Amino acid sequence: MAKTREHGAGMIQLRPDGRWEMRQRLPDVNGVRKARSVYGRTRAEAAKKGKQLQEQARKGGVAVRQRLTVEQYLTEWLGAMAVRVTTGDLRPKTLYDYEKWVRLHLVPGIGRIKLARLSVAQVQDLLDSQRSNLSRRSIQMTRDILRNALNWHEGNGIVSRNVAGEVRVRRVSQEKVHPYNPQEAQTFIEAARGHRLGALFITAITCGLRQSELIGLRWNDLDLDLARLRVRTTLQQVRGEWVDGEPKSDASKRTLPLPALTVKALKAHRTQQWGERLMAGPVWDNQRDLVFCTHSGGPLGARNLTRDFHKLTKRAGLRTVTFHNLRHSTASLLVATNSQLTEIKELLGHSDIRLTSNTYTHLFDEAKRAAMDKLDDALSGRPTQEARA
Repeated sequence: MAKTREHGAGMIQLRPDGRWEMRQRLPDVNGVRKARSVYGRTRAEAAKKGKQLQEQARKGGVAVRQRLTVEQYLTEWLGAMAVRVTTGDLRPKTLYDYEKWVRLHLVPGIGRIKLARLSVAQVQDLLDSQRSNLSRRSIQMTRDILRNALNWHEGNGIVSRNVAGEVRVRRVSQEKVHPYNPQEAQTFIEAARGHRLGALFITAITCGLRQSELIGLRWNDLDLDLARLRVRTTLQQVRGEWVDGEPKSDASKRTLPLPALTVKALKAHRTQQWGERLMAGPVWDNQRDLVFCTHSGGPLGARNLTRDFHKLTKRAGLRTVTFHNLRHSTASLLVATNSQLTEIKELLGHSDIRLTSNTYTHLFDEAKRAAMDKLDDALSGRPTQEARA
């Protein structure tokens, strides 16, 4: 391990993980000199951070920061994340989720603890206390958000080590989805045809769009003559304000061919919207040119949309599922038509094919089993299920 020492700058060394570390002894809150380390991707970066830490120590800054509580630190971290929102590096909805989780779960549990004294055991106790009222996935989120926050200043004298990264949380297994089968999907589509937002529901189950992608869909994203839909924007409500955004990942920005039944539904919906616009008169306000909107042209609230969806499925006699299940149902229908895994990944806009595989492996297994059953029937001289029907 290469080591060098600069005059008054402490020891700089290259770590096995490829980072450069500057290690030096600086006074703590009681004036006792203790070893502190800062890290950088390059030697120069580590040296720069080390000099900044020396300057803080000279001014008493490090000693003051030793009194910082976890709550105060998380408040500063959220402020830094808010700046990232203004630069477009972080989604407003992500910041909102961070703030909510910090307020509801992290601050009540460990907010009063001095950050310098936060231990692995205290974080583990927090996570253990959540087992009675939070899901395993939510507990993992508590750990992950705290770990991300501590990464912000790890190794600069404020946070010397990321204790959240040392806590073990049982890995959350991929939940098995239960999409509508082809018969249920047909029932759903028939029921949707008589609904004001029927075109939205049909687009959801045939194209696999996320709810925010459907709410944010613009008419200029559609080419009904060429039967094509482009996913370019999302629309979400954050703190009562409508926020335009981009799809979840670069892979989510996609162009989809539209089935004929979806094109027919969207054309009928366009005619219906023209009529609603005439009826609304001066009240009409659809500045975003949304495909799916309220009677006055405003964006559709996710909660109201979900409520309408559940009413529709109940009237159709279908089992209760989440709105997101329509996206899973798209994948299920594609599997039933022998679509390849890569095709499903591209149509759904997944960034990693492993996500597609992990989510829908059991659907492919079921399709393979059905195919083998047909082969068994054929080789045994028995009529296939279709023939028996």
